[in-house]
Order: sequence, then C-alpha cells, then structure tokens
Amino acid sequence: MIKAEDNLRNTLAVEQNWMLSILARQEGGIKFLIDIRADVLSPDATNSVVLRSLSNAIRDLIAPCFGIDMLQLDRVSWSSPGSLLQHVSEGEAVHPMRSWSDLKKRLGPYRRCFILLHPALPKKPLAILHVALTNEISNNIHTIITRNLSQSFDSETDGSRLADIGVEDIDRVNTAIFYSISSTQKGLAGIDLGQSLIKRALRELQTEIPSLQQHSTLSPIPGFRSWLLQQLRETERGRKTVLTDFNWSTALQLINSTKENPLGMLRSLLVDSSWMREEAKAKLMENPLMRLCAHYLFVEKRRGFALDSVANFHLRNGAMMWRLNWASDLSPRGLKNSFGLMMNYRYYVDACEKYSQLYAEKQHIESSEQIRLLSGVSNSSAASQISHL
Repeated sequence: MIKAEDNLRNTLAVEQNWMLSILARQEGGIKFLIDIRADVLSPDATNSVVLRSLSNAIRDLIAPCFGIDMLQLDRVSWSSPGSLLQHVSEGEAVHPMRSWSDLKKRLGPYRRCFILLHPALPKKPLAILHVALTNEISNNIHTIITRNLSQSFDSETDGSRLADIGVEDIDRVNTAIFYSISSTQKGLAGIDLGQSLIKRALRELQTEIPSLQQHSTLSPIPGFRSWLLQQLRETERGRKTVLTDFNWSTALQLINSTKENPLGMLRSLLVDSSWMREEAKAKLMENPLMRLCAHYLFVEKRRGFALDSVANFHLRNGAMMWRLNWASDLSPRGLKNSFGLMMNYRYYVDACEKYSQLYAEKQHIESSEQIRLLSGVSNSSAASQISHL
C-alpha cells in the first residue's frame, strides 16, 4: 500500500513538473509562475503539504532563470523614469519612505541606488540596494536617511552648498555603506538575488570610485527583541536558558528587584521601550543588551548557521561581523526589532570568498574583537572552529 502511494505521488509530481515547464515556456509564463508562487506562499496556504510541494517545484524550475548571467544591474537616479522611481519607493522594505522628498534624498549626492532587473519582469526591480558614500563606517541610520550626507564631511568646504547644487567631491569619499537591501517579489523567496546584487554593486562602486577603501553594511537585527522576550518568558517558567545565570545587576536597578518576579517586571519594561527616551535608564540597559545581542548574533544558531536572518545572509555572502552599535535606530521599527541596536557587517573584498566558504562549510563566523568580548567567546574558542583547516 505504501509503495503504491509513493508511486502515485511520483507520477503526479512528474505530471506537475511537466505542466509547469509548459507554462514557463509561454510568453509571460515566468511572471505567471512567480505570481502563483507568491499566492502559494501566503500565510493561509503554507500549512498545506500540497501547496508547499507546488511552491518548491516552481522555485526549482525558475531558479536557473535568475542566475547571475540573466540579471541586469542598473543604477537608479532622480532622473530615472517615474514608474521606476515608484517601484523603488514602494519596494523599500527596511527603512520605508514617507514621501517623494525622502526618495529624492536617497537618490541625491553621496548616494547610490542599484537594482536588479530581469527580462521576465521588465522595468520592475527584483531587488533594490541603497548605498551611502561617506568617510567613515556609520553607526547611526538617522544620519544617513534624514541628513544630507555632505554634512557628514568636515567643514573645509561648504558641503551643504555642494549637495544643494548636486555636486559631489568624490575624493573625500573612502567608505560605502550598504544600509538597505530589499527583495520586491514574494514569489522569488528562496532564490538568492541579494548576494548577486551586493557583489556586483561592489565592483561597480570600486570602478566608479577607486578611492573606496571600506565597504560595510548598517544592518537591522530583526529577531533580537522577540528572541530576548521569549528567553525571559522561558526563564520565568523555571526553564534553563541563556538568561539563567546572566548578570542583570545594572538593569535591575530600573525596577524594584525585591518584589516578586523581577524578571517578569523586567520583561514588561522591555516590552514598552519607553525607557530608551530617558538617558539614565538607557545607560543602565546598554551593557546587558549589548552583551545579549552579541550572544544572539554570534552564538545562537539554527542548524549550525546564524539564527538571525540578516546575519545569516551577510555571513553567507562573505562578510565579517564587525561592530554592534547602540541607539543606532530609534525609529518605532528599530525599537521593535532590536531596542535600537544595529550591526555593521564589513565586506573585505579580497577575503569575501574565504569567509563565505568557512561559513558554508564549517559554520565559522569571522568576527571582530568587540563581538567576541561582548558575546563572551574567546579568541581561542573562535580560532578552534577553523584550526583544522
């Protein structure tokens, strides 16, 4: 009976793949399959074994169509067609734009915006990358998305005036900050477009601006807050977690820790996030949250790889976990994601391939001393992961 069921399932799978292949060859067929998969990936459909199978079949079929040779890299500017600007504005998923003024600023002096295009979806970006050109590795997103970047340079020249007339002094630039990367097509989930976009943008920028010496992201940490609150709940229930032996001494000064269930009170405080508006309270929380966030990023794993999705993405690309930044994104979204913390992942062009291979094959995370100290992982422990290579 079981063998008969397996035979029937295999037969149906062959017929399904045959039908999908026919659809893919029709005019507009690839876009049609992408749209179907987007519907199949909706929350209401993901619990269906049949629909998951269909989603995987479509992904496996169309993935080769989106190889690097099939993708076109373009730069978007304020003079690009209005329809394309609309797609860029609507497709921004990391730091949403409130107006056309926001978009104009992100396409202005000392900014670059790159997109990936494919013939199957003409004039519709598949992925969007925003870059800030600076003279240092930025540690605060607000200086990038709310200010003219000319103001970040020193006052030897009138940077604001240069920005107003659309002039860049490229000789003053030595750093590229990748501060937002968004995929726009839900139906392409699981097909890695971001890696291709970043690597091609790196080459494009290096060609345009030979003085570039540093390449880094300023990235959100989307899973930290929810992970920490769950750890607190588990610890309250008496289960052993990373917080069981954690020293909360400074944070507990914010509450009456002599009362019953101080961890519950601490969790309630963290849920609110209003403490970030008070400098003294924020200072008491800085050290414990920095240490816990470094642990979350550097130590917590899913099947051997970084638990945080953004960390996993950049580490797979060959980046280094370089610097954790406090009070870096105090927007409602930033506080909800990670209490305002953000991470710089550095891309050392000559080492990307090596770091990517170490991560893929050995799950080794290349990291700075700051990250290792905050997470409590020693240099020797980190080195032991690759000592046999």
